[in-house]
Amino acid sequence: MVYLETSHHDFEKNNRIFRLTQEGEEVKATIHMDNHLPGDQKHIIKFFFTNTNMDEVVSFFEASLDLHAITREITSTREEYKSNFGEISIDHMHDNVDYYVIEMEMDSFQKNSVETNEIARAIADHIGLQESLVVDQGTEEIHRMVTGSDYFDAYSISTLRFFR
Repeated sequence: MVYLETSHHDFEKNNRIFRLTQEGEEVKATIHMDNHLPGDQKHIIKFFFTNTNMDEVVSFFEASLDLHAITREITSTREEYKSNFGEISIDHMHDNVDYYVIEMEMDSFQKNSVETNEIARAIADHIGLQESLVVDQGTEEIHRMVTGSDYFDAYSISTLRFFR
């Protein structure tokens, strides 16, 4: 993963996150709009770049939109599964810290955050993860919960720091 930002912190100021992730020869650009809201209220836009690599896509956004990488490349391992209710991703975060994040994108039905958390808790209990936290949080907040440190401080490479 690599996070991008403008020189004027436009994403942060507008509660947005711009993140690139790479799986094989595909790079996904994800923009989280209204990132401060619960998962069922934020909007997520995704673009896919095929037959490429992270460096090429970062260069593209730097040249075309004047964006800059604000984090170094962060490594994790992802397994993805498709189900009748959406996608399940299991991320093994193993860059400075070691933990797992299971993400469910439930596309086939509309639920609010409370109902989604209840469904997630039932699934976690069913697969033997009763002691796991079930949260409606993004990567950055989960990192803070697990490590106690700010995600952007931990992985920053830039003078384009997020205001805290």
